[in-house]
Amino acid sequence: MLHGTPPGTLGLATPSGWMNSELFPEVMRHFIQHSCSSKENPSLLLLDNHESHLSIESLELAKTNGVTMLTLPPHSSHKTQPLDVGLFKPFKCIYNACMDSWMMRHPGQPVTIYDVGALVGEAYQKSMTPTSITNAFKKTGIYPFDRNVFGEVDFLPSSVTDRPEPTENEEFNHTEKNKESEEIGNIPPTEFVSPSQFKPPIKAKPRTNNRQNKKKGRSLIATDTPEKEEILQNKIRKVQPKKKQKTVRKILQEISTSESDSSMVLERDDIMTDEDSDKTDDINDIENNEQLEPEDPIRDAIPGDFILVEFKGKRNFVYYVAKILALEENGYQVAYLRKKSMNQLIFSLPDVPDKATVLKWDIKMILPKPSDIGSTSRLRNSNFSFNFNFLNMDVR
Repeated sequence: MLHGTPPGTLGLATPSGWMNSELFPEVMRHFIQHSCSSKENPSLLLLDNHESHLSIESLELAKTNGVTMLTLPPHSSHKTQPLDVGLFKPFKCIYNACMDSWMMRHPGQPVTIYDVGALVGEAYQKSMTPTSITNAFKKTGIYPFDRNVFGEVDFLPSSVTDRPEPTENEEFNHTEKNKESEEIGNIPPTEFVSPSQFKPPIKAKPRTNNRQNKKKGRSLIATDTPEKEEILQNKIRKVQPKKKQKTVRKILQEISTSESDSSMVLERDDIMTDEDSDKTDDINDIENNEQLEPEDPIRDAIPGDFILVEFKGKRNFVYYVAKILALEENGYQVAYLRKKSMNQLIFSLPDVPDKATVLKWDIKMILPKPSDIGSTSRLRNSNFSFNFNFLNMDVR
């Protein structure tokens, strides 16, 4: 996919197609290498407040190599980010022209991901010129520095969302209406009357309660020690074990003692032995910021087993049903099953197998052998008697 890209291009990929905190340290190393940044030769890196840019590993790399990371104010990149202001538009125009030219030279052929690199390389050389880059920094007021580059007119669109405090909404509206009516009634005939006194500008509605506790973003120097420690504390709070996970473990323990089918195996930290029963109170008192290391299953999974694979989402855990195809050095090669219905626990293997490699500790449990439904191999589906809903699991 890097064929035809500009020299020195760094190629990274994620399943979602978006940058994340696992890949951004590679970007930081790439920046340090090409900027020759060090404590003797420091550099300033301007970036937005996206969560992937503020990982602890990236901040440590930046601080060690003399890179000061300064974030732009939230919701202002269309005015303060040089890329948005002066570079992306000419890049898109030239890229579209390159795309049209490619399709004229290759009639009847679709553009694939392997052709994009060369198109980007051609558009990059023509759009990212020193003149365009210099003008972009000048227009945003970053360099030469101009604190008055934005006037009052630039801030008018945001006045729509200038809301009063939620607890004072009713009192504020009542006071403002009374004040406006008094002012309109006492205006001298020769004084100018603004239209806003007769009809105030439209204001956005108050936010719902679920957004009131959200912390507002701000511009910050992410590599400063106080800011970096605050980011670390926020990361720790996000990975705290939830009470719902403990509930699932207790339910799995109950099922393991009552289930006679030996093919359902739980993780070792989900099963409580007589020796561990005295330690239950101690386990429940573990602080939320402590992480338990994954342990091996009691019985290793073998090819042909159906398993439940656990993935950590942004807010909760997601589970997928898979069939083990073969053993690998670092885990298992599996084929994921697709859920046929939202209301029924019926799964099927797609015509084109969705193969992947999963690690040993990503296996939540080994499922009981399913029953097949359907008369032909093509229409054959797998029905599991196990009730996933009882565990409050999001099985997909």
